[in-house]
Amino acid sequence: MDFIERWFHISPDGGNGTFEGLYIGGFLVMIVIMAIEFRHRLAELFIGYLEQLGKYDRGDRFDS
Repeated sequence: MDFIERWFHISPDGGNGTFEGLYIGGFLVMIVIMAIEFRHRLAELFIGYLEQLGKYDRGDRFDS
């Protein structure tokens, strides 16, 4: 993993790939956090839709 060195012609980690690993790891953590938030918002939209239909009451939730 030396794409930073190849693209920008700098070596922030001395060429051992640590910086690139941290960069990719941080990106993956960000993707996971965004997926969790998207799932939460999608669930809230679905619950709101069911409430509008009159088929769901927020008091029915077990995880609140």
